[in-house]
Amino acid sequence: MPAPTSPARGDEFALAWAARSYIDQVKAIYSRVGKAWFAEHNQSDDPSVFNVGIGSELIKDQRGDRFSFVATFGDRERYSPASTPWRQIVVIYQRDRRVQPRSELELDGLQRQHPDWSATQILLEVTKP
Repeated sequence: MPAPTSPARGDEFALAWAARSYIDQVKAIYSRVGKAWFAEHNQSDDPSVFNVGIGSELIKDQRGDRFSFVATFGDRERYSPASTPWRQIVVIYQRDRRVQPRSELELDGLQRQHPDWSATQILLEVTKP
């Protein structure tokens, strides 16, 4: 599987700043754990190799010009000294290339701003033109 920032995923689908900042965070965790632990447990110590998933349905606007979803990073269900933190990133794409084609926002921050909203309600709001 290509790394989250890999050109193999295509520029449009590489998670830009969120993945890079997450890789830096994972690198710090992995350096604290040490290479011996990774060798003993037969795990990669490459910080760019971590769990990435889609954590929501895909929401699109009525014209299909904008869509959003929640990307998830990290280990939520297993624990080890090298477990990576759980992060949820709201990714918003738009077809109009005259404006920034992609935006990424931390779901936690949006949930703090709108504590009564579900993730789906947040996605509906950020997908509005």
